[in-house]
Amino acid sequence: MKSEHESFIESLKRRAYFLRKFFKGLNMEISLLGDYNSPLVVTNENIVLSCYLHNFQLVFKDAPHNGNEVFRLKLKNSLKADDYREQFEEWFKASEHRKVFLFQSGDFYFNKSVQFLDTDYPLYTKSKRLAYYVFSMEKALEVQKKISEFDKKVRIIL
Repeated sequence: MKSEHESFIESLKRRAYFLRKFFKGLNMEISLLGDYNSPLVVTNENIVLSCYLHNFQLVFKDAPHNGNEVFRLKLKNSLKADDYREQFEEWFKASEHRKVFLFQSGDFYFNKSVQFLDTDYPLYTKSKRLAYYVFSMEKALEVQKKISEFDKKVRIIL
């Protein structure tokens, strides 16, 4: 018998699969960043879509924070993206979305700084899902400057 934790993780994986499948049906590749339970839905252009997951419901809003719900759909294996293509495209054009900035050095994403002997050292990951991100260019430039003290090749991913 599976533990409650194992069932929860399995449920999150299934939900992520249905979510990716839906966006793939719309010819849009996405990444999920941040918290597994409440991830950011991010396009390949590093645009955070104004939508969120609530259990197996995908809720589309007209703005990132206090936006109003525009529509929602239930994520399931039988969900056909083509049935929502027009509604999705109208929502995408009419709604406000945010840009997210990540940091990369070679094939690795900056994850966080680790302090050792009073010095911060950058820690990297192969997984975009675990990447550190910020929402403003000003903050991105600050972070890049700090990381570049140890890694001159670090760049902001726009």
